This record gives sequence, C-alpha cells and structure tokens, in this order.
Amino acid sequence: MERLVLPEVGRRSVQLRVLAAPVNPADVNMIQGTYPILPEFPAVGGNEGVGDVLEVGHEVTSLSAGDWVIPVDTGFGTWRTEAVCDAGYLLPVPRDISLLGAVTIGVNPCTAYRMLHDFQPLSPGSTVIQNGANSGVGQVVIQIAAAMGLGTINVIRERVRKALSNQFSH
Repeated sequence: MERLVLPEVGRRSVQLRVLAAPVNPADVNMIQGTYPILPEFPAVGGNEGVGDVLEVGHEVTSLSAGDWVIPVDTGFGTWRTEAVCDAGYLLPVPRDISLLGAVTIGVNPCTAYRMLHDFQPLSPGSTVIQNGANSGVGQVVIQIAAAMGLGTINVIRERVRKALSNQFSH
C-alpha cells in the first residue's frame, strides 16, 4: 500500500499526529450522505479527534510542538494518522485531561452545556428531565447538572444490539 506524502509545513501551518478519533453517529451519517454538512471530496472521515502537534510553521504563535489539539469544526477528517493543516483549524486542549476527555471535548460537553444554559434559567435545586440519558450528551448533562446543583431525571433508551448485529452479519 502506498503511503500518502504530506505537504511541507508552511509558515502558518501545523503538522500533527492523530492520537485518537472516535466513531460517532454524525460520522456514520456523513458517510451515508444524510448529515446536514457534507465535506468536499475526496474527504477523510472523522469529526472528533485529538492530535499531538509535531511541528509548527515559523509564523504560528498559538500552538507549539507537543500541544494537544482538536479540530475547530466538523469535517476536519480525524480518521488518519497525520495531517498538515492551517493552525487556525485547531484549538489547543490541556494535556492534563484524559485522552478520552480530550477526544470528545469538542462536541458532547459543548452540546450539554448549551442545553443547560440556553433554553431556561436554571438555579440550584431545579430539576432537569432528559430523554436519551445514556447517550454521550446525556451523560455529560448529568455531570454538568450535578456541578450546577441541579437534580436530573433520566430516561434511557434501550440499545437494540440484536438489530445491529443482524445488520452487520450479512
């Protein structure tokens, strides 16, 4: 198999090694063509991920070699081992959080935070009821709500494992 050659690191670009990249429903929807945002082709899959900065261009001041970074937006293409991109496409994340925390910090925690802050004023002692509480967002809602002094009532959805195993066994 031929290895793709990365472009040179330009004055405003960064080379990174992808450390982890999950597969989530939005990734599958993009591949199916049913996600509202579709990348230009050819494309690399993966919306979430965390990378380790290997090299920075001489005009890059926001990042340094050794920083952990996440993509700013969907469609970055995290399902690869390395990338060279404009430094503006990346945000640094603390290296003292877990790899799992870093790889998912850009989507589910942000969604959960917005759900708890944007729709209804909540104060300690309030209770939030949520459906789909066993999802990634639902689990983060529970954690943020606890930190805010909120109670939660959580409805979980039954995972249909048999249907999924039948779908992939053919």
